[in-house]
Amino acid sequence: MLRTLLTAFLALAFALPAPAQDEYILKSVDQKKLAKAVSAWVDAEVAQDSEDRLTAMDAIQKNLSNLKKKLKDVNIFSALADWSNALSSERDYPKQKAGKLVMVPLPGGSEYGLWVPKAYKPKKASMPAVMVLGDGGATGDAVLAQLSPTFLESTLVLIPDFQGVTADDLLTSVRQRILFTMVLGTHRLRIDRRKLSLLAFGSSTKVASSFAALAPHFFSGVSLVGGPMADDLPVPNLALFPMEEHADAEAAEAWIQALPARRLAITEFEFEIPYQEFPAGYWVLATKFDPKDSTPDGEVARVKISIDRDSNTVRIDAKHVYQVELLLNDALVDLSKEVTFIRNGEPLKMTFQRGLGNLFEGFRRFLFDESAVFPVRVRSIDIPVGK
Repeated sequence: MLRTLLTAFLALAFALPAPAQDEYILKSVDQKKLAKAVSAWVDAEVAQDSEDRLTAMDAIQKNLSNLKKKLKDVNIFSALADWSNALSSERDYPKQKAGKLVMVPLPGGSEYGLWVPKAYKPKKASMPAVMVLGDGGATGDAVLAQLSPTFLESTLVLIPDFQGVTADDLLTSVRQRILFTMVLGTHRLRIDRRKLSLLAFGSSTKVASSFAALAPHFFSGVSLVGGPMADDLPVPNLALFPMEEHADAEAAEAWIQALPARRLAITEFEFEIPYQEFPAGYWVLATKFDPKDSTPDGEVARVKISIDRDSNTVRIDAKHVYQVELLLNDALVDLSKEVTFIRNGEPLKMTFQRGLGNLFEGFRRFLFDESAVFPVRVRSIDIPVGK
């Protein structure tokens, strides 16, 4: 079944035309000026330095004022690739110890292992990364030794401590340690978050597959070595990302390196929401819904999304979901025009103003993912109960 889902996923990924978010609009000199100001804001946000944050915001606003004059009829917030570049390319990343496993503390007393290749040059480019869940939750050199030197030469490796953690801790310790490792790793490293994969060994495969199925937007793919995926995973969610079982690390590495980059601005998907702790799927956040223990037996809250760009229409079909919050960009709909939302058959028309605050809010929500460029935040759309 996994191989079938992967085949369908890859076919969809390669059949889609190149989205507008991959195209740069700004000239290189303007791109660099914007990146310096925006990256300074990101660094201040990471450091929680309010004074530097205000200084950076002033510089951003001056840049936006100048760009508005230059771009004329083009809205700067539709320049998705330029904003993605600005959120990471000029950051002041801390120096790292390369070619050696370093243990980094996490909140709550745990830690994660960090491997940085000697080829890592954050001033030049971002680098793919893999989060590894070791057999038995191990984090040390024994986990790193399972990966080939060739793979380690071109991949950042994050290894959260999962010792003593089981699938029963999915909604607590598992969730916290994976997300903390992801965001703190992104704070200190120029990770290409579109190419962040998850690799699990042995006893960790069920935990990895369970987390990924509930948060399908975080990883480009999930490889399971020496163990099966968990039972009773939400089937619609499995169609949203590639996951495959592999015989050994060598096969897993080859598969991971061949994965297409993950895209956040997907226009047609369906996902189930069994738990309050995992309320989001890509750019959709369920803010009012019935969790698994509040629905009739066998039923799970779910949302189905489809977008028709020709009519600028977003169709939302939902069950046991009563309100959603959306993050939007011009890769999804034309934000310069009226957008129609069909909610369980009932229409709602809205217009929007793209904005910097919304863009930064989406960036935070996706844990400092530079590809999360959403200049519109629709805070609450009520979903009528379906007939």
